[in-house]
Amino acid sequence: MIDSNLKVPKQQMPVSLWVHPEGRVLGHMFLSIPDPDSRGRERPENVLNSRLDFLVFKLQNSNQIRFYNKSSIVRVEYNDAQMARDFSAQPRPCRITMMDGALLDGEICKALSPETSRLYDYLNDAAERFLPVTLSGANVALVNKAYIVSVSPLEGILGPLQPRSSTVRVADSLS
Repeated sequence: MIDSNLKVPKQQMPVSLWVHPEGRVLGHMFLSIPDPDSRGRERPENVLNSRLDFLVFKLQNSNQIRFYNKSSIVRVEYNDAQMARDFSAQPRPCRITMMDGALLDGEICKALSPETSRLYDYLNDAAERFLPVTLSGANVALVNKAYIVSVSPLEGILGPLQPRSSTVRVADSLS
């Protein structure tokens, strides 16, 4: 018997998960439903950067639930058309080379103090295991920093991100 008082209400968000060594997995991650007193909704990066070691994941077209170790998650991609951009943050265009051969072109944009707002500072923020990167349009990638090979600044090359294909995938699965 399941006591409904023990359930925590969550909303499902569709995402693409790249997991080592499994490859790409489609499904939903669970986010807390905001209560009227909260300041905002929970975001995927909040879940991935929490201290918990495992992510609850529901496979697409199935009721199967899996618990993925966050250390095995290479990256998570999702569409967030409702994402509020922080206009106080300076976007840093960059190209990220991943261990699985993927190249991600996008912008890293976080509000940091002016003296620590270089791309290098964003990458070395120890508070985050997963780095949010805005791709084209409203597409976001949360990249596990442990799977990054290199990051190259693209200052002045990308310009403002337009709705175009800015993610080049050399490999969709890990080999």
